[in-house]
Amino acid sequence: MGRRILVQRKGRGTTQWRSPSHKKIAPARHPKWAPDKTYIGTVTDLLHESGRGAPLASVRYEDEKKIHHMVAPEGAYVGQVVECGEDATLANGNTLMLQYIPEGTPVYNIEGSPGDGGKYVKASGLAATIVSIDKTKAMIRLPSGGQKAFSPRCRATIGIVAGGGRSEKPFLKAGAVWHQTVKIYKAASIRQKKGDRRGTHLFRHNVATSFLGNGIPRPVISQTLGHSNPNSLDPYLHADLVHLKECALSIAAFPVSKEVFYP
Repeated sequence: MGRRILVQRKGRGTTQWRSPSHKKIAPARHPKWAPDKTYIGTVTDLLHESGRGAPLASVRYEDEKKIHHMVAPEGAYVGQVVECGEDATLANGNTLMLQYIPEGTPVYNIEGSPGDGGKYVKASGLAATIVSIDKTKAMIRLPSGGQKAFSPRCRATIGIVAGGGRSEKPFLKAGAVWHQTVKIYKAASIRQKKGDRRGTHLFRHNVATSFLGNGIPRPVISQTLGHSNPNSLDPYLHADLVHLKECALSIAAFPVSKEVFYP
């Protein structure tokens, strides 16, 4: 018998392919209220939702029994006062229509159409920038670098999404370091033959000489390279590019016929 294709396995509907909806807290959307009224609320808690990189902020608005959830802005804290509405102040975490936000302001959780609750720029550490606003459209520069036109009545939250730097973590495996090394080799046009695995040791001489040229003490350089003894830097520092150029021989002392270069 042949192997079952992936579509057949998904169609069985087991827990392996089922969406873990029981781990979700709530959708992070702007509240569907009257646009001509400003609502004031307080952040009661900061939560982590499985599958979402940015934290969620639980907000209790005045005269509202239901707790709403929003994508937490950078710098949010429990007890922070947030506003949502037409007369909201231009502060971090407040939600307004794009037509009331000045150009150049960083925003996130932008509505694709007025009243949909927010569809764009919701991942951790991201923010969009308002480029221009007129009566018919608002041009927004997205984190990808592209620009998109939105309705001026679309709402957005001022600030940057919290959780920035989430993907910046140390190398946990040697394979991760090797993949980055391969990218550097390609950018530097360093050729590698099949089976020839050159590690990051190739860059240690350049790092050591650059640090020494900038006046960094030898113990600091030794610690950066992972050496326990500062004298172990001698093989790296005895020969630098400046002195190697001084030792180079001039081609004028060794004349070569033109046939060598122009056969």
